[in-house]
Amino acid sequence: MDKFTQKLQASLENIQPDPEKKYGIERLNALGVVNFEGTKDPIDVEAWMNQIGKCFEVMRCPEHRKVSLATFLLQKQAEDWWKLLKNRRGDQEEICWEEFRKAFFERFYPRSSRDMKQDEFLQLMQENMTVAEYELKYTELSKYGLYIVVDEKERCRRFETGLKQEIRTSVTTIA
Repeated sequence: MDKFTQKLQASLENIQPDPEKKYGIERLNALGVVNFEGTKDPIDVEAWMNQIGKCFEVMRCPEHRKVSLATFLLQKQAEDWWKLLKNRRGDQEEICWEEFRKAFFERFYPRSSRDMKQDEFLQLMQENMTVAEYELKYTELSKYGLYIVVDEKERCRRFETGLKQEIRTSVTTIA
């Protein structure tokens, strides 16, 4: 019986998935993640970071693996930036994911660009858009106003404020 138990245990060990593969670059590739070469277009920067974030969520990737996986995907200008950042930090402890995200956005999505998007959100008006188009644009830009529009009531108020006067009057009367 003891020999049987040993064989069974050995075969079970052979079937268990390799944790390196579970949280590896192959899994990211299978999920459709792409390399990031660096860009001046904030939309591309945001899209890449959102994509990799969603992949990490689906993979249930542990925090300590995220930076090494993300930086593996950096190419050209982005890879040069990462090497320089690591070199400047020297032998300090490993950079955590949130610290990496912050440094990444500071480099590839400057504060001035984010401020412009926030201003665009704050100044958004329906004007010649349909209500559906306005709602779509409002939703798209609202992520830049998360610290301004902190609850549902404020979100609705700000949305109504941007509507054309004749529509706003109807909405306010109904509410």
